[in-house]
Amino acid sequence: MILYLAQTLGVQVTEIWMSTLAAQRLIDADETTSWIEKNPELSRTMLATEAAATTLNKVVSGNVKFVVDDRTYAERMVIKTPTVKNSSTTVVVDNDSPLPGADGTVSLKVMFHTANGIQRLVTITNKTTNTLTFAASDLSDVSMQTGDFIVYSKRFVNDDKLIFKTTRTDLQRFASLPCQTSPEDTLSPGVHVYSQEFVKKPNWGITAGTFSRCGPIVWGPGGFATLEVF
Repeated sequence: MILYLAQTLGVQVTEIWMSTLAAQRLIDADETTSWIEKNPELSRTMLATEAAATTLNKVVSGNVKFVVDDRTYAERMVIKTPTVKNSSTTVVVDNDSPLPGADGTVSLKVMFHTANGIQRLVTITNKTTNTLTFAASDLSDVSMQTGDFIVYSKRFVNDDKLIFKTTRTDLQRFASLPCQTSPEDTLSPGVHVYSQEFVKKPNWGITAGTFSRCGPIVWGPGGFATLEVF
């Protein structure tokens, strides 16, 4: 991917972002372990995920930084139908799109919240058209009411994707930003001054105005690319 971005798009990778699980899969890959086993020093430094990422950084390039990111953010689903404690096994929410995967069998941990602050960790085993299925024992002592909500913590970085931050070493690609000084003028670059004279007296005057700068600018360097892994 690093070579592809450099040769095809002309950008250089500076950082590679991934989840802990994706990093572990990269470390455990057969090709990775094959060349690691040839160097005892590398084997000793790759005992932890973070240390392994640092080691991979040294192998790939001194300018590429591996970043393991497991930050999460909360997605909220509002409960539309009440549940009965130790009895109900399904609940309808306003929108199940925060949960990953298509409708069907899943295994997801979510947090049920009541209006008075009670929380219960529940495993969702199936979702179909905003209907979530769980074990009655997960809510054995709590009944949920309409308006209560469910929170699912989502990762910023998905386990099946690697994010490449890139830069461009060639900054000599210019974008033209011409403008018109008046409706009658043609588009042209440069600094254009718009002024209006308010007061004119002998030896002095008051003029107010604005100016705009138009012309070539350098493209912002680099960008982001995403690699999906299977």
